[in-house]
Amino acid sequence: MTEDEIAALRCYKPAEVVRLLNIPAKRLKTWVQENRVPYQCAGVERGVWFTAEDIRQIGEKLPELMGGPRGGRRAGLLDGQQAAAAAPRKEPSAETLASWAQLSAHRRASRRSTRG
Repeated sequence: MTEDEIAALRCYKPAEVVRLLNIPAKRLKTWVQENRVPYQCAGVERGVWFTAEDIRQIGEKLPELMGGPRGGRRAGLLDGQQAAAAAPRKEPSAETLASWAQLSAHRRASRRSTRG
C-alpha cells in the first residue's frame, strides 16, 4: 500500500476535523446529529469518525452549511435574487449614526440595587 492509500483509510476524530476545517465543535456535532454531513459510525460506544473523503465533502459543503440554519438563508434564491442579496449595503448617514449614538448614551439604568 502507498502512503496515499493509507492516508485515505485513516480515521479522523471529530476534534481533528474541527481543527482541519476551522469550525466550532458544537456546529460539527449538530450537523452530524441532523445528518447533514457524511460521517462513519462504529456504534454507540465508539461514536463517530470521518474519512478523508468525508472531510473533503464537508469542506466543499461548508459555504452552504455555514450560510444559516438548514442549508443556508440564501439556499432557495433565484439568480436575480442572489445578485440583489449579495449587493453591498448602503453606509448609514452621519445623521443616522448620531441618532444611534444618542440612543446608546441614554440607556436605561439597571434595576438592580447597589445597596449592600
